[in-house]
Amino acid sequence: MFNTTSSTTSSADPLTDAQREQLRAAARLHKPLRRCATVARWSGVTMVSFGALTVLMTLPMMDVLGAGLGAGLTALGLIELKHGPRIAGAQPDAARALGANQLILLALLFAYCVLQMVTSHGVDTRTLLVSPEFAAQMDAMGDTQFGGLNEQLSQWATTAFYGFYIAMMVGAVVFQGSLAKYYFGVRKAVIVYLDESETWARAAVADVDP
Repeated sequence: MFNTTSSTTSSADPLTDAQREQLRAAARLHKPLRRCATVARWSGVTMVSFGALTVLMTLPMMDVLGAGLGAGLTALGLIELKHGPRIAGAQPDAARALGANQLILLALLFAYCVLQMVTSHGVDTRTLLVSPEFAAQMDAMGDTQFGGLNEQLSQWATTAFYGFYIAMMVGAVVFQGSLAKYYFGVRKAVIVYLDESETWARAAVADVDP
């Protein structure tokens, strides 16, 4: 008599123990790539959303710098969305592209902050806290009428204005710098995945977890 049980088991599970282990190893090595692709997707969506919103808000006010920042954010976000899936597909150059994209974003934010501070030099920063009409009224009535509030208000507004853009620059260095470092580091994980996993196993992982 034929051993139907053995035959059924063999046909139901064509992989050997060694092949199953290779498949598990490939899936394990692919996890950092999948995680990076998820980060890039959320980063790209956030950048495109904020960029488009910035353009819509600044164009009616004829704010050239703000519109330029928004357009730059949108473009860089689209690049992020383009290369995220390529990381999941184990393309080593995608990691470099994502890292470089964050460094370009860092430079863009720096340039925006510096230009805002330079072009706003000499501008009445009190209008950040009160309306231009009220600021003009304070000037007309004289500082003595407000017990020194006019000068204090100007100092507070100037400190808040420059402090905001300096904080924005520091935040960009920390966040964009860290994200760029993360992306560049993923390139090593891509190379390890390509070197240490079998071609057939990578194809199987791509089918299950594209």
